[in-house]
Amino acid sequence: MATIQGLTITLSRCGLRSQQEDWNTWYDDVHLPDLMSSKAFSTITRWQMVDNNTNPLPRLGFTHLDVGEIAHEDPEEGHRRLGAKAPELRASGRIHPYHSIDDIVTYKTLGRWSVMPEPSPKTRALFVIFNRTNDPAKMDEWNEWLDDTHIPECMDVGRFHAVTRWVKLTPERHRPNHLVLYHIREDDIEAGVQRVIELNRHWEADGHIPAYHSGALSFLAVPAGKWGATGCTLP
Repeated sequence: MATIQGLTITLSRCGLRSQQEDWNTWYDDVHLPDLMSSKAFSTITRWQMVDNNTNPLPRLGFTHLDVGEIAHEDPEEGHRRLGAKAPELRASGRIHPYHSIDDIVTYKTLGRWSVMPEPSPKTRALFVIFNRTNDPAKMDEWNEWLDDTHIPECMDVGRFHAVTRWVKLTPERHRPNHLVLYHIREDDIEAGVQRVIELNRHWEADGHIPAYHSGALSFLAVPAGKWGATGCTLP
């Protein structure tokens, strides 16, 4: 398997609840193969957010996450290929009328946790964390703390199969520019996350979490559709 140099993360949803099933079928049978035809990615895995909210009203924001893996030495190349393909798909009527995108971001590998595990049906969930430092002057110190202290402590929980870190190709001011993906292969997909949350409370109380570390958004996502954690690839 080629070494993955970058990821394109797509956060999406169906704009109308009654069209959800049709949208999911289109995504599996039309959209992901169309995206793969751009040759931007070696594979695309698809995930759905775990949502325990019983509120019957439609949720705000994205419900699904695509992870497009880029094997090009320059992740910018995959980004360009995808950008060139998107207008063609819309012009040819191959975009579902209720397809909504909340964000598309391309990342490159960062630091020592940079080996993306091969897509596998054994992966039961992703623990997705968008994070950042709240002090740009502490960026190097923050990266070192995450690489050498915080992530090893989280991995010592023993519930995660792998972890990778990423940074946006084009960082944005006052936005979370970093991404962490924990890969879970256990049946109890929430056990590791709950343990990390518990430990973080203790670490915070002990002053073990530096003031310059700032989380932004985190959630669990499980495989979605027929491609799921195995991934859609070119035939």
